Amino acid sequence: MDYSKQPELMDAIVALRPTSTFCMRDQDYSTIEWSDTENTQPSLEEVNIKLAELQALWDAKLYQHKRAEEYPSIEDQLDDIFHNGIDGWKSTIQAIKDKYPKE
Repeated sequence: MDYSKQPELMDAIVALRPTSTFCMRDQDYSTIEWSDTENTQPSLEEVNIKLAELQALWDAKLYQHKRAEEYPSIEDQLDDIFHNGIDGWKSTIQAIKDKYPKE
């Protein structure tokens, strides 16, 4: 699962049946084309439970997602170090950490 974005229905299905093969035309569960003969298609209830679990894990790390969006690129961070030294860089990063603290 890509933890940089909120979990979606497809993430829940893959978490439940990681080796399955299926095609999902849109986010409507009823339009999944299940082509896997080795794994049974999970029920809508199973998928919703797993999606809620994945969402809870994502929410628990929300501060990390927000920080990642605001951190300067590596190139900009190196430029900051070059021009302002380590202490200047630390100040830049600390401001973002303070804005989105671990809860």
